[in-house]
Amino acid sequence: MYPAFSDHVLLWIFGLVLPFLSGWQSQSKLAFLHFSEATRRKFYFSNSLVLGAMAAITLLNWLWHKRNFEEMGFRQSQLIQHYWPLAALILGLYLADVVYSIRNAQKYPDLLKKEDFMAFLPERWREIPAYSVMCISAAVFEEIVFRGFMVTYFIDPASTDIPWIAIFFPAILFGMAHYYQGLAAVLKIFVLSLLLAILFIQTKSLIWVMIIHFIIDFSGGLIAVVLPKK
Repeated sequence: MYPAFSDHVLLWIFGLVLPFLSGWQSQSKLAFLHFSEATRRKFYFSNSLVLGAMAAITLLNWLWHKRNFEEMGFRQSQLIQHYWPLAALILGLYLADVVYSIRNAQKYPDLLKKEDFMAFLPERWREIPAYSVMCISAAVFEEIVFRGFMVTYFIDPASTDIPWIAIFFPAILFGMAHYYQGLAAVLKIFVLSLLLAILFIQTKSLIWVMIIHFIIDFSGGLIAVVLPKK
């Protein structure tokens, strides 16, 4: 039976309770925290561990109910050839925003707040390995939880209508989970989540959203390192 009671519990914990507590704790620390290279590296690894634990619990719950993992999106989809414009749009919008944000931060450094996502990006090449670990973790683990589990949770397999709730509600939760990064980041992540949910629903595969998620996060870090500092 899907969803089961344990699915409801995980939705509340991973979608509302844990993001709120984690964001509240991060926001309280940010007020006194200076983002140095060591601090960012610690953030990358600790964030990866939390995301890994969430994904592991989600997969164990799925396995406990003896469900087919293909239903969660662990399958190859040939439909990506029909939706590559959407994939290109997702990447293009994000990368353009990263470049704009970095340029704006260089031009107006006093406007950069600690909770802005810019504070989490690497500044030197030696930070890339640790940052890569977080990028891979976010791409794999967040997609398992927020797309594979939560989007599927809200889809009614008996309905042929557009699953608006499955598209919007997980995106709202995913955006709210990043509220400690500031309102602007929440809105951007919400829009990104909407597009990823649509791509996941259409292709029925987590593979492509994982790949796009990784490219988005990793390229953002590369741009931050490559662009000349002023």
